[in-house]
Amino acid sequence: MSSNFKGLNGEAVLIENNIIIKRNGSIEQIFHNKCVKKIPIERINIIHYKKGSLINGYICFVTEDVLIPQNIIEALKNDNVIVFRMNKNKEALLFKMKVEKLMNYFNYTDSKKYKCVDDAVSQINSVGWKSK
Repeated sequence: MSSNFKGLNGEAVLIENNIIIKRNGSIEQIFHNKCVKKIPIERINIIHYKKGSLINGYICFVTEDVLIPQNIIEALKNDNVIVFRMNKNKEALLFKMKVEKLMNYFNYTDSKKYKCVDDAVSQINSVGWKSK
């Protein structure tokens, strides 16, 4: 599964279970350390979507070490953000929904694994088995 969203400060590409953020222009590279950043889906806690209006909107892929920007200036400096004009609101929201769908899949499969472990532990405890 591959999908992409191109904004003002770069492009987010969904490839398999990763978001790849690419920055090509020299202006884009002024604010950002890397030209390409890879974010594994399982590291994303939430996706913050700020609808564009008179001020540009943005999508932020929030991870453990990246906070939600409080304004557009912070968003421009954030390596996990794609900024866009208001005419791309719908396209940005659709991209966000695709990534969230994949996030939900990973959360579901992970929780299923943990449920199997929990079930095994509860079954062991129900027969009175104690570890030494």
